[in-house]
Amino acid sequence: MRGIRVGVACAGMSLLVASLLTACAGDTSVVVPTDGPSAPATTSAPPTPTPTPTPEIVTWAGKVCIARDDLVATVGEIAMNLQYDPESPESVGEQFQSQVEAQMGDVEAASERLGAALGGVPLDYIEAAAALTAIQAQVDALTAARDRTMGHVDAAQQAGDPVSAGLEWLKAAGAAKETFDAGTATLDALSQASGAVDGDVQDAFAEAPECQ
Repeated sequence: MRGIRVGVACAGMSLLVASLLTACAGDTSVVVPTDGPSAPATTSAPPTPTPTPTPEIVTWAGKVCIARDDLVATVGEIAMNLQYDPESPESVGEQFQSQVEAQMGDVEAASERLGAALGGVPLDYIEAAAALTAIQAQVDALTAARDRTMGHVDAAQQAGDPVSAGLEWLKAAGAAKETFDAGTATLDALSQASGAVDGDVQDAFAEAPECQ
């Protein structure tokens, strides 16, 4: 009788185990609990905008204005020493004699920089190239006046007597005045040309930071 009861009990247990295994067979997922806080969501930084390149014509206008400002300063220095009497060689003071060579050197350098800047106009802007013809003529006149000044300075320094030297210094002062006038005329021509051209060229002078 005891063996029968055990068999029945074992049979019942077998059925219970089988039913549990069958129930578990349909779900194989495992849930793993987490104790820590959830990781924050990552966000990507917005792309850095690409800077717009400066138009070639604006860059050119900026170089022209830098050279213009150099010439303005140089011409101003000449004017500071032009206090003399055109009829009196003695009125040409030592300050003029000691500074004129350096000033004419500055004029030469400034006019060369301006000429180089003007000549660098982009080929696509024919209207600017046409307007630069008058300016270049003024730059040439400025260079010629500078050369005349230095010719008289050299003659004064090599003169054999004070009278001849005084006359040459007086001529040098007159030529320096011509250099000043030619420099002023160059600046005026440049201002007129930059205002006369239309379209992109005029806008370039308005936009270039160096021209403000």
